[in-house]
Amino acid sequence: MTVEFIKDGNAKNIDDDFKVYFLVGDSSYMTITKPKIDGNSFFMPPVQNNEAIILFEYKGKVYNLGTRNIDFKQNMKWVFGFDKKPYSREYYTEATKNSNVEGVFYLELHPQEKGDGVVTAVTFENTKEFLKYGKFLIYSWE
Repeated sequence: MTVEFIKDGNAKNIDDDFKVYFLVGDSSYMTITKPKIDGNSFFMPPVQNNEAIILFEYKGKVYNLGTRNIDFKQNMKWVFGFDKKPYSREYYTEATKNSNVEGVFYLELHPQEKGDGVVTAVTFENTKEFLKYGKFLIYSWE
């Protein structure tokens, strides 16, 4: 899977300087899968139940996408994005109309073999708390 990261509309050079985490479990246990990173790619690990919390870490900041289905049967291009006003993507503007929304974190999945892509996004009201929670999800289980 190749990875790109777009922050406030600008593509970042992330070669070997990012991590992707898949967390599977519940409040009593958590399994953290950290795929092998190679340049701007990672190898999709097997994930139990095909559903996991997806997190992206870049330069010490952890972005939390929440629980998503990750059953991929083909190579995908993953585009992670972190956006604050003014937003650089139009497809999530409806979710950001609430005046309390401070920003959005999104993932675009682009199939490289067949089919249509998909976008998933989460909005947040406080950037500091959003990033703090992402770190908590990873480091509280290690």
